[in-house]
Amino acid sequence: MHDNPARTDAAPEPTAAAGRTVDARRHERADRRDAGAGGPQFSARLRTVTVRALADAHGIAPAEAERRLDEGTWTDDRTAAAFFAEDVDSPAPAVITTVVSADPARERQARHVVAELQRLTGIEGGAH
Repeated sequence: MHDNPARTDAAPEPTAAAGRTVDARRHERADRRDAGAGGPQFSARLRTVTVRALADAHGIAPAEAERRLDEGTWTDDRTAAAFFAEDVDSPAPAVITTVVSADPARERQARHVVAELQRLTGIEGGAH
């Protein structure tokens, strides 16, 4: 049997169990991050909705709406445009606000996208 009678093979090593707990928490945080405004799943869904809204509002093809998103020309709101376009920077006041607040830039940009979508579609909403 075992030299240590208090120890059994059924009990996991404390450090191994702690490591699994840390790994599980890390994965949970990653899942929440992916679901949030900065996550790829959210970004993809928001892009799909924005393409459809642009195409409908302006009577353009989805490919043209995609091009406008990529170029940042779909809106005059540079903060919203920066969510999709790599070559567009948020205006300086938005950057400064992000630096001094706990509000991540991607979340701020996403709120601007939603506000612009509400304007385009005429939907009143509570996105602030």
